[in-house]
Amino acid sequence: MEIRNITKLTELRRERRRIEDVLLGFRMVRKEALQEGSWIRTIRRALGIQEAELARVMGYVPRSIYRMEQSESKATLQMKYLQKAAQAMKCDLVYAIVPKEGTLEELAREVEESRYEIQGDDETAGLRRELWKAIKAGTRD
Repeated sequence: MEIRNITKLTELRRERRRIEDVLLGFRMVRKEALQEGSWIRTIRRALGIQEAELARVMGYVPRSIYRMEQSESKATLQMKYLQKAAQAMKCDLVYAIVPKEGTLEELAREVEESRYEIQGDDETAGLRRELWKAIKAGTRD
């Protein structure tokens, strides 16, 4: 492999590790299933805020809060409303995309392997498989 490619792979791994550290908190939250199905409802209740009170702060009618919570639980609530609810409760909206299983590094390896998945029994397929094995062996830490 060229030095440039090795450097790029090293930088990618470093960035994945940094992101993994950030995602750790999200992984922990994901494991805690929301009983309410809505972060707005969960946090609102934890803070002791009634629908009417949150609606007043947001400039809405109380029924709007119920609809927002229902929309959020169905994954149809627009991000801007989620942000506005968070701000009204003096919270930050934080979201992430987290691998379902394993780490980003493991997932990246799976993606790369699927890209180079080699089918067939002809001679060139065998050579490509050997090349892929060599690439994998050369890119591991």
